[in-house]
Formats: sequence, structure tokens, C-alpha cells
Amino acid sequence: MAANGRSNIHDDAYMTDTYQGPGPLGNGVTRVSTFLSHECASLTFDAKDRIVAICVGLEAPILEMFDPKTLNSLASMVLPPRQGASTGVFTDFSGGGYFYLDDQDRVIAPTNTRHNLRHRRDRGSGLRTAEGYDLTSAVPQGDKIVSALPDWSGRIWFASAAGVLGFVDPTTSGGQGD
Repeated sequence: MAANGRSNIHDDAYMTDTYQGPGPLGNGVTRVSTFLSHECASLTFDAKDRIVAICVGLEAPILEMFDPKTLNSLASMVLPPRQGASTGVFTDFSGGGYFYLDDQDRVIAPTNTRHNLRHRRDRGSGLRTAEGYDLTSAVPQGDKIVSALPDWSGRIWFASAAGVLGFVDPTTSGGQGD
């Protein structure tokens, strides 16, 4: 995971939800906002303190990178749309809601096509898919991956809505599912 301790929705590798940095003090506070018509609940911060989020909405999840001071979008990528009916447009985190930044600031995220993908920022203004792991043999059609997180050995674990749990070992590019 990214070394800054702000690389997934629950803050750190231990999922503590406790943060090192101070909160707002209340003196001279100004507010900055942006509107995407998506729920951006999963926020991470890369090595340059840019906000990286996967935001869920009506049409499809989107991978967004924001300027931390202005909240202007620096890069955006539409991810694969949901397959079939959803339990709730803004509460269904399948397809990327639970993702993390790795030690190279790459987004490791499950998709609605039953893959784990790595996304990274181009030197220009866009995002691109760097590589991915096909999990269709472990996660059956109609199921959806809701989470991707690493373990201490470097494997990428995934969990599906129907209870499939498995991992991908990036050193062998293979996956295991139960």
C-alpha cells in the first residue's frame, strides 16, 4: 500500500479509521466544494497529496483525481458499468468502491467486469489501465466484486457480493478463489 497511511477507505493497512493529521480547527475555515453527481466515499491521497477516488453513481463508477486545494478534477476515467440490477445506486460499491493505492500510487480496484485492474496516471492529463487480473474463472457471471485489498505478502485479495473470497499473486499473475 501507499506509504502515507491514507491509501484506502479506512485509512491504513489495519483499517483503523484513525488519522494522524489534525482536523479543522474552526478558525477562519473556508469551504471548497465540487459536484459530480456521484458518491465519492472512498478517498485516498497519493504521494503528491492529490485526492484519488472512485465515485459511484447512476451510470457507472468513475475514477477521479482531484486537486487537494481547489477540488478541480485533474483526471477522470469512466469504469465499466454495473452488470444487472443494483441494490442501491449510491450504496452499491461493487466495481471499485473498495480499492487502494499501492506503493507506486497505482489504483488497485475491482471492476464490474469481474477483473482486478491497476490504473495509473499518465504523464499527461489522463489515467490509463496499466494491467489487470481476470477473475472471471473464480467469480461467476451475475456476481460482483466489492473489494480488493493487499496482504503483507503482496497478494491482492478480493471479495464478491455472493461470498467468493480469493487472491491474486502479482508475482505469478494467477488468481485463487474459494
